[in-house]
Amino acid sequence: MMDKRFRYGEKLSAQTFEWDEQIDLLKDKAGNATAGEKFDYWLAGSILQHKRNRAAEMICALAMSRKTHWEKLKPEAEKSRRDRRNFLRAFAME
Repeated sequence: MMDKRFRYGEKLSAQTFEWDEQIDLLKDKAGNATAGEKFDYWLAGSILQHKRNRAAEMICALAMSRKTHWEKLKPEAEKSRRDRRNFLRAFAME
């Protein structure tokens, strides 16, 4: 039976794949955009990539944490998820 830590790690991992798709979508939009829009899409993609990389770091930390300490990482991961969602809403991608 999977423990909560493992299930939560899987959830974060799945989200990083979603973020990869959203980053690719921003790149595609930049390809068909005006010069000013290209910069906006590039900036949005860079910010989202940074957030995605931070989530990947949290997944590694979660995997290496002791069973009793993993829940200390959860609030930061949830904040990252909310920040990403709010960021994407600003770009009307979610």
